[in-house]
Amino acid sequence: MLKSKEIWREKKKTILYILCGLLIILIAYLPNFQKGIYTGMDLSFHLNRIDSLAESLRNGIFPVKLHATRAFGYGYGVGFFYCNFFLYIPAIFINLGMELLTAYKLFLFMIYVAIFVAMFFSVIKLTNKPEAAFFSASLYLFSSKIMGAVYITGAL
Repeated sequence: MLKSKEIWREKKKTILYILCGLLIILIAYLPNFQKGIYTGMDLSFHLNRIDSLAESLRNGIFPVKLHATRAFGYGYGVGFFYCNFFLYIPAIFINLGMELLTAYKLFLFMIYVAIFVAMFFSVIKLTNKPEAAFFSASLYLFSSKIMGAVYITGAL
């Protein structure tokens, strides 16, 4: 059975990992604190998808397969080709009163947290070493795969 000092030491270690993880996430997210956004190659497409989802939800359409206001009013069936599941989150933020870019930035922060947490727990499961998990999650968050997808491609 663990003694109270050992339990307190483990709690402090857990709190330290959480705080350092948030710091790493905030550093990765730092470019988004500026006014405006970095425009990647696909970002306008994804922002249009989010905006169209929000508009369709306001009109009572769910699930949204045909984005009726796109393609010069003819509609575009982007919901048949790309999954809208996670994009409902920023669409709901917009319908709650946020601006499009604010909803996108909040959603991007949530994605960063999810990436870090998923990698951390995946490596914990494989190695049972929290130090390795923290290092792996930090490296993956700053990898060219993630940073390139967000800031160059504009992918979600």
